[in-house]
Amino acid sequence: MRIVAQTKTDKKTAKKEKRDSAKAAQKALDRAEKAVRKARKAVARSSEELRTRAERLAHESQQLSATHAAATRRGDTPTYDQETENPTPLPTAAPRPRTSVRKVRTAQAPKPSTPTLAELRTQAKERKITGYYRMNKAALLAALTPPPV
Repeated sequence: MRIVAQTKTDKKTAKKEKRDSAKAAQKALDRAEKAVRKARKAVARSSEELRTRAERLAHESQQLSATHAAATRRGDTPTYDQETENPTPLPTAAPRPRTSVRKVRTAQAPKPSTPTLAELRTQAKERKITGYYRMNKAALLAALTPPPV
């Protein structure tokens, strides 16, 4: 008994699937090429805009530099309003807030009148108060101060 590997219809189906997959691959390749062309165009347009902007900024900075140099050579001083007695005040920059985390050390700070939490815990430990470590500062103060008579 002989088994036939493929029938004619199977061969046709295989051929058609091969042709369809080749078409699909070609379509995908065409889409990819189109996307690449579009991206290159966008990059070229963006580069041109950036070059134009850079040239304009360079020109403006040259003009500002020349103006500054000329003002420095002349020794320009601030102008005052001649018609009024009071000169127009020059604009001053607002003081910048400190951004440093470090504290500025001054003379020895006076010791606070109330003891610190660590000091209170030490006192509570010496007096053998139970649960002193879980108490907050107010509770420790209350536990350590004698009741009024």
